[in-house]
Amino acid sequence: MSRFFHNVTDLIRRVLFLARPYGKAKLAGVFSLSLAQALFQVIGITSIFPFLAIAADPERIRRSHFGMRFLELFPPMQNRQLLLVAGVIAIVALLASNVVNLVAEYVRTRYAQNFGHWLRVRLLRRMASQPYPYFLQRNSADLLKKVVGDVMNYSSGVLLPLLDSVARSLTAVLLLATLFLVQPVIALSAAIVLGAYYVIIFRLLAR
Repeated sequence: MSRFFHNVTDLIRRVLFLARPYGKAKLAGVFSLSLAQALFQVIGITSIFPFLAIAADPERIRRSHFGMRFLELFPPMQNRQLLLVAGVIAIVALLASNVVNLVAEYVRTRYAQNFGHWLRVRLLRRMASQPYPYFLQRNSADLLKKVVGDVMNYSSGVLLPLLDSVARSLTAVLLLATLFLVQPVIALSAAIVLGAYYVIIFRLLAR
């Protein structure tokens, strides 16, 4: 297990080492959007439960502390109107969650592609600055192919999956934290299952 965490931290350190020159602000923006994605995912998922609770027993939600606080935000309404309001809120929350999710996925993919382009240009410039005898001993076509291929494999096979894993880890942590506030036993069981899942994923990435 210690070797696994060492490999993961080493992978993250190498990725950050390459990503910092490209721009810390860009990387911070990607992580911030991933955090926003996780928050909206939690909001979208949890917004369904009040709707289901009202549909099952409207009077129960009226008697609960949360229900009374929620109803204070609206004028007096019948159970059918209350169900309609809860349904609209759930739909809006789910739509917002999906929109943020799409934007975050697009930004991460765009970041990985732009980073790959930046790294290719940087490597090609360094290669072009080598003295002429350097190219006499090597095949320029093979060098070019290796630079382009390696950078593409890195950006699409290492960087992008790592960014996606970070985003999904944030979502899982926030969901577990929310679930722990409601059902600690279920949250603990889910944490064990998700923890095992992400250990397997990071093991595959660290190879």
